[in-house]
Amino acid sequence: MLDRLFLNKLTKKGKIAYWIIQLGLDVILGIVLFGVLDYTLDRGNDGRTFFIVGAVASLLISGLICLSIWKAPKEIAVVDEDKKG
Repeated sequence: MLDRLFLNKLTKKGKIAYWIIQLGLDVILGIVLFGVLDYTLDRGNDGRTFFIVGAVASLLISGLICLSIWKAPKEIAVVDEDKKG
């Protein structure tokens, strides 16, 4: 849902960068949680909660980075009365 919000406001390069940054942050999150901190998804809700919160945080981080760099310009609709026919 937040993906659609970010993707509607980005240029083509911004959309590509968004997915690359998002994938990179999720991989880092998974390595830290499951490799370094030794959480599992089966052992209670600790691993699940941290993973969900981390995934949402990485979504917001990548979205805000891409919006600050690759925001699509607003289209200004100018109606020329002379060209109307």
